[in-house]
Amino acid sequence: DPSCLVRVRAAFHIELHPSKLHDVETGVREHLNAMLFKYQDDLESFVMAYDGVKIATANANIHPYFPLVHVEARANVLLFKPTVGSMLVGRVFKIASDFIGLLVLGVFNASIAADAVGKDYKLKPGVRLCRQCALFLLLFHWLFQTQQLS
Repeated sequence: DPSCLVRVRAAFHIELHPSKLHDVETGVREHLNAMLFKYQDDLESFVMAYDGVKIATANANIHPYFPLVHVEARANVLLFKPTVGSMLVGRVFKIASDFIGLLVLGVFNASIAADAVGKDYKLKPGVRLCRQCALFLLLFHWLFQTQQLS
């Protein structure tokens, strides 16, 4: 699958401020919203979207030594989880002499180093693309294999 999108049911351990206890679901959604489009170590991926939020904690305890209330929640989560060797599709947004810049899923930056591009596609030093040629090339989508994630 060139998109590397995975749908899972995930459990979340959320610490809510007591001021959010009047509407726990809204507090949980605020927490999940803050996770969107950011890498989550525990899921080893980026959270793209979620739905089906269920609060699993019936009664949360307030402890005198801990200012936050621990709540368990579950949600269906759409993850972007590329791995080394994954095939991705990116829209070209920049062409330079040493790399090609791509945008994957309209959100994530990717780059292909000049050495990884076939010689037929390289810009020659000192040669500039005409404006129409550059605009035409920016419409291209490339299928590429990931070599490194960072």
